Amino acid sequence: MPVTYKYDPGSNILHAYQTGIQTVADVCDYFKKITHDPTIHEGFFEVVHFSDDVEFDFNSHTARIIPIRFAEMKNKKHIKVTILIGATQLQYGIARMMKNLHELYEPADDIRVVRTQEEAQREIDSIILAKNDLLRIACG
Repeated sequence: MPVTYKYDPGSNILHAYQTGIQTVADVCDYFKKITHDPTIHEGFFEVVHFSDDVEFDFNSHTARIIPIRFAEMKNKKHIKVTILIGATQLQYGIARMMKNLHELYEPADDIRVVRTQEEAQREIDSIILAKNDLLRIACG
């Protein structure tokens, strides 16, 4: 089942929704769509929502392509952060596994795991605040 998304250009936040059975091809197709979507601005915040019925139909060997394709999207769109929301224990566990997979291939990727949309927004707010503080310090 394809990954769907909604993008808010005002906040530069992209919300991705994973439901049903997800394959490596589904995830990589999502990355490709985002990479080539001209309406999505560079430097966006990605928030990934896992639904209760999400299942992943891939194994540790085939999943290795995911961080590679993610890197292509990240390099083109300069993603600030990816925040994975895992509301239930199972979703949270899956989100942590996805984070670990990315860390194996690209430790510098900023992937965060939270339990709620509110926590995701706090993460985004803290990134914006830190950026503004850096600009204030650098510019006097």
